[in-house]
Amino acid sequence: MGFIADNIVKQLVKKEDTYLKGAFKVKSESRSFVTKLLCHLMRKCQINYALVRNSSCFDPRKMVSQPENCVKSLKQLLMHLSQKKIVLDTDCDGIIFQYKNFLQIIVNMYPSAFQTFKPNTQLDIFFNEYISKCVKDYNKIWPVMKIIFALSRGQASIERGFSTNKKIEVENMAQESYVT
Repeated sequence: MGFIADNIVKQLVKKEDTYLKGAFKVKSESRSFVTKLLCHLMRKCQINYALVRNSSCFDPRKMVSQPENCVKSLKQLLMHLSQKKIVLDTDCDGIIFQYKNFLQIIVNMYPSAFQTFKPNTQLDIFFNEYISKCVKDYNKIWPVMKIIFALSRGQASIERGFSTNKKIEVENMAQESYVT
């Protein structure tokens, strides 16, 4: 309700008009409903999900500018993944150690590449370039990164895979029909 209508309702309620008291009650219940609805929507918002919020620890720009915050985010991310039994609790310390090692060695060795990272670049391709140089040093963190990168792309990569498979199938069928 607007300001003027709000004042009129308050004045009429003072006169003890029972009908208007009901209107005032409707207004307060409506406000309560809208507040609860917005709270519910905010809880469902993706940015509030621990997995989404804390996956920012794999943002190359943040890895250079805020390494301490990235380590904290990784710990929260691992806590969430271990609760969902995606990552074993016993592996978490090793994953954190490898992540810190990656930040200290690789990120510090190539800071300009991480600072100038373009968001339209696929993260798995970007990180693979650096992790492939020493796979055994990052054998625990790399699977976690791949899980997060797969989640962030959602269904698009799967659907692309289906369309690629369909093209190959059509080409193969065309070749077979030429032979027979």
